[in-house]
Amino acid sequence: MSRFSHYTEGDEEWEAISRASCQMLDAKEQTLDVDSLRTLVDHVTVQLRDKAIPSGGGFFLGNLEIDDHFCRQLAIHANISILAIAYRLAPENAFPTQLEDCLSAIRWGVQNARKLNSDVRKGFIIGGYATGANLAASISHITRDDSTFKIKFTGQFLQLPMLCHVDAHPNKLGSEFNSMFELDQYNTPLHGRQAFRKMWEMYGAPDPEDPKVSPLCTKSYKNLPASYIQIAGQDPLRDEGLLYSEALTDNSVSVKVDVYPGCPHGFAASHPETTASKKYKADAVVGLKWLVRGDHTWRVV
Repeated sequence: MSRFSHYTEGDEEWEAISRASCQMLDAKEQTLDVDSLRTLVDHVTVQLRDKAIPSGGGFFLGNLEIDDHFCRQLAIHANISILAIAYRLAPENAFPTQLEDCLSAIRWGVQNARKLNSDVRKGFIIGGYATGANLAASISHITRDDSTFKIKFTGQFLQLPMLCHVDAHPNKLGSEFNSMFELDQYNTPLHGRQAFRKMWEMYGAPDPEDPKVSPLCTKSYKNLPASYIQIAGQDPLRDEGLLYSEALTDNSVSVKVDVYPGCPHGFAASHPETTASKKYKADAVVGLKWLVRGDHTWRVV
């Protein structure tokens, strides 16, 4: 049990959905290679009609169209321009291809900000969902330390973030970092421990503890941008997101966190009709506006 285990339960709608999902998808019947994982995603795509923000998909799937509607909603509600980034997918393109693609797109965006009706000097936020959040957090660290990157990010927008390789969980955290094991039983094959491990294998990063791979393993959290983080209580990624938010706070970074007790990874995409999913999407708008305003005088963890 981890210090955050109290977030595991608490949503009656999701308890019922979880029971039905476990009956529909039996993990023992799935072979977790890239083709079968992509087939599994195709099998449940009918329910993935309003996925969150670029660019999730376990490094091996996804496209701009999946996130287009939600990005447009965020752009309208927060009155900002959004540059959605598609990167080359694993395993055909291994690490660090995805990071390099995102960095190239970001540099292009800075150079062409006027074409995007933007002024990055007023605010520059990087965001992502799951593995997209991994890339966003990694890039926040990279650009902080890169003297050639003149425009620094003013905010991180991280949804259900994947922040630490399964083979790099810091030993010093001990039982505080247990959700990857504790919550495996609550999630479908696509979001269980075995699937996350396969995603990391396909990513092909040679050093799991490299901060470019595992932002939670960074040596310094100082001077990172203000961060809004959404975390699902039944998500195997739960503890790394909460520990990352605490580390930021301990280093005087402004942080706002929303946690959704009893909800698994991907809950708002698979069942947008639930109360928790609607709250998640409304909270995302509020959190993004908080980053845009730059009024980071309070922290919630």
